[in-house]
Amino acid sequence: MEHLTNIKDIEKAIVENRLCLFYIKAPDCGVCNVMLDKVERLADSITAVYSFYTDVTEEPLIAGRFLVYSGPTVLLLMDGKEVYRASQFIDLEGFLLPIEACESSIRMMTVSMMISTSAKN
Repeated sequence: MEHLTNIKDIEKAIVENRLCLFYIKAPDCGVCNVMLDKVERLADSITAVYSFYTDVTEEPLIAGRFLVYSGPTVLLLMDGKEVYRASQFIDLEGFLLPIEACESSIRMMTVSMMISTSAKN
């Protein structure tokens, strides 16, 4: 899980990756640190997801841009759009379902594009 510290790098990561897991933590937040370790382990087991995190105090624009009012917050973004959000009490098992749904959707879109391309040829 990559540590990004400025809004430009975060925006670039979201644009360049179809599926992103974005973890936002607060400073001196024990729950944030414990959950970061758990989210990192989860993210490491899912290769289709680009994962990164930041501390909300490292880049104050994050709170406004992503409407984050408390830590920890985890966002799942697909094609630049938020598809899942959890804050404070994050159910990691429940978080797997939207990740799997997004992965399935991406696979279906890829197959559809391949079929469309081959039909044109």
